[in-house]
Amino acid sequence: HGWLAPAIVIVGEAAEAMPVAGPLAGRRVLLTRPAGQGGELAALVRAAGGECLEVPVLRIEEPATWEPLDEAIRQAATYDWIVFSSAHGVRAFARRLRSAGRDGRALGTARLAAIGPATRRELGSVGLVCDLMPDTFRSEGLVEAFAGVRPGGRFLLMRPERGRDLLSRDLAARGHHVHEVVAYAARSVKELEPALLEAIDRAAIDWIVV
Repeated sequence: HGWLAPAIVIVGEAAEAMPVAGPLAGRRVLLTRPAGQGGELAALVRAAGGECLEVPVLRIEEPATWEPLDEAIRQAATYDWIVFSSAHGVRAFARRLRSAGRDGRALGTARLAAIGPATRRELGSVGLVCDLMPDTFRSEGLVEAFAGVRPGGRFLLMRPERGRDLLSRDLAARGHHVHEVVAYAARSVKELEPALLEAIDRAAIDWIVV
């Protein structure tokens, strides 16, 4: 009645001795992304045969006040472009949009730009369509992507409390009207738990991803 592919199951110490394939086999990688944010990268590391130790060195927090963001949302339809520099900004924007009892219709004809694939996916997950994503996933890529836009455009930039101002300076220099809004704060973790420090000391880290 046909052939079944053989299955091999190894249980116990022998399983631990089995060699792990992949370019990161035998390597241990420390990931420093905020809690809950490193899952995709950790999965890629493990798929390549590596081991992961996740040690967040940043905490994502709410801004001191939501009023600037809430006001920007009320005025969203007056902008030509709304630019998101991270998935955190998308989540904050969507949360405040919903809390105001609004949805994507409140954006009018404003087009949306995302700095990279993760931010674009986050837009899609909240029901918003990304109109532009640069080839280079950083501020320089957005600068290049908007280089051909005629002066006089109205831009709303969603940014962290502390962040680069390269894009805002370039857009203003090109004759655009730029409004920046703090959507979240990224705070440094001052100290790590003693148990975590001990785990790092024992782990023999090969790579640290910042």
